[in-house]
Amino acid sequence: MKGFTLIELLVVVLIIGILASVALPQYQKAVLKSRTAEAWVNLKNLNMAGNAYCLENPSGTAYREDLAVDVQDSKNFIYGGSAACWNNDVYFHAGYRNSPSFLLYLHPKTGRRSCEGNGCKDIGFTKSTSDSNICVCAVGPASCYYAD
Repeated sequence: MKGFTLIELLVVVLIIGILASVALPQYQKAVLKSRTAEAWVNLKNLNMAGNAYCLENPSGTAYREDLAVDVQDSKNFIYGGSAACWNNDVYFHAGYRNSPSFLLYLHPKTGRRSCEGNGCKDIGFTKSTSDSNICVCAVGPASCYYAD
């Protein structure tokens, strides 16, 4: 007799299903981490543009619409922030467009990366802090994370 029996076929399908259920969450986390690389590049460019604006306009106030930089929302992230030039308070944040709930911040003076929200641990942020030199998060130390 040639071919597979129904039991053999079901066993193979079951094994493939188990392997897929183990691999899929790890794959989704890897995709999420890779997409945040886009946000870090854009946040760095936004902060540089904000700092440049404040060097040219030290006494005024500018919000993101006033900056000479494209801050259109991307496929994966929604950007926001401000450049308050009277005290060089230039910061921007990126929020993920889909289900993970987190905001990414790039500290304008130190360049440290920080994250606010429940989804931070999914992209490698584990250390909580209330140090304003590390985090520019709005809510507080319980939800402000950073990574080395």
